Amino acid sequence: MICDNLGETTFHSIQNRLFEKYGISITESIKEFPKLDSVLREFFGAGASGLEKKFLDGVCCMKSKQDKAEKGFTISDPKISQSILKAFSDDEISKILNASIGKP
Repeated sequence: MICDNLGETTFHSIQNRLFEKYGISITESIKEFPKLDSVLREFFGAGASGLEKKFLDGVCCMKSKQDKAEKGFTISDPKISQSILKAFSDDEISKILNASIGKP
């Protein structure tokens, strides 16, 4: 998703900088988000916040119902939804979560 939004050249530049500065890959930087944020800010300054939001919106979204008292969280990427389900070894929990896919 990051590569799709930034292009291959910029993606590789960010990937190289993450390795130079922290010795980590872009995948590892997602787990250590402040490091990714730091490098994105080197490249894009304050614009990094907008990019990060765009990346996150491609994966999941949070929505409030009309009364604003109840919030929902939706994972937009089916691959991530399936990965989360697989992380649960309990069949009953997996069935419950699987039934909620596509619903906030």
